[in-house]
Amino acid sequence: MAYIGYDSGLRPPSGRTQSRPARARFAWERLGLVAASILAWVAIIAGVRAIL
Repeated sequence: MAYIGYDSGLRPPSGRTQSRPARARFAWERLGLVAASILAWVAIIAGVRAIL
């Protein structure tokens, strides 16, 4: 009974299933950017402390 009116044409195309890896890749890129930023700040602070 629950499938009354179900139209298989409403299923998303197979190309849309690739949005999840794109999100995962974006998350890894953002994580890498945060890690690079933290390392840059640590290097700047270490450099300032070495000069002073």
